[in-house]
Formats: sequence, structure tokens, C-alpha cells
Amino acid sequence: MNHNLVNLTSINAIYNYLYQHFVDNRNVTEQQKLEIQSRFSHRPCLLDKSTNKFWQPKHTFQVEVPFFGSRRVCLTISHPLAEVYQLLGQRKSPTLTDYIDFIQEIAQESGSDSGGEFYRLPLNDEDKTCIIQVFQRLEAQLSLEKGSIKNIPILI
Repeated sequence: MNHNLVNLTSINAIYNYLYQHFVDNRNVTEQQKLEIQSRFSHRPCLLDKSTNKFWQPKHTFQVEVPFFGSRRVCLTISHPLAEVYQLLGQRKSPTLTDYIDFIQEIAQESGSDSGGEFYRLPLNDEDKTCIIQVFQRLEAQLSLEKGSIKNIPILI
């Protein structure tokens, strides 16, 4: 028996359950939906069928996000599963928080503590390109929103 077929059948059954009981259920409150989103947004539970990889909902979007490199992805799913993906935390497009989270993720991965001294490891070429693009998008978004952010990591 093909394990991929069994897994896909199981995954679809779970997504269909979520659709029937939470998305297409008038008795479910917005608070209950928010609780589900909060519970799953950091867990790899959204399947990218093209790669058979599970993604954290907070790392998936409905629009293309090439500026995040291979760390974030666009998942376009057909109805009704698209609504399940949104229930679990997928958003249409990145927000300021997504840009900042991405920068902090790279900073944490490139940071090292050696005998009490903190230093940054060099970024790989993909991360360098992505960081530049994300900083540009962050700057543009902040300009639109007339906002400011403190304590952004400096990456060299």
C-alpha cells in the first residue's frame, strides 16, 4: 500500500473535519476560531502538496513571497481547504510582524556565543539577498503606516 496515499487521505480527513466543525459551522464563535489559530499557527500543519512538506501557518501566505527565500511559501489551496488553512493561521500577505520575525529568525540563526562573547556568523548568499529585500519592504511598509520599530537586529 502506498504510504503517501494513506497519509494524504488522513490529512484530507483532518482538514475536512476542521472545515465541517469550525469553518462551516454557524455555532462556532470568532473567539473559538482565534483559539484554534493561536494553537496551530506555530505548528507545521499546512501541507504543501507539491513538495509533501508541512509548513507553519505563520510561514505561509496566499501571495508569492520570493523575498523570504525558502523560509516562507505561498500556498494556494482550492476551496474549501483554503478556509481551513486560513483558520489555522495562513494570511493573505505579509505584515510588519512577518518582516520583523524573519529578520529576528535570521539573526538568531547567525548569532553565536563564544565564551561569553557574542558574534555573528556570516550569512549565506540567499539569506543576504532576502534580508536586503525584507529590510526594503519593512522600510516601505513603515513609511506607509507612519510607524517605527525599535531593536531591529543588525546583520552584517
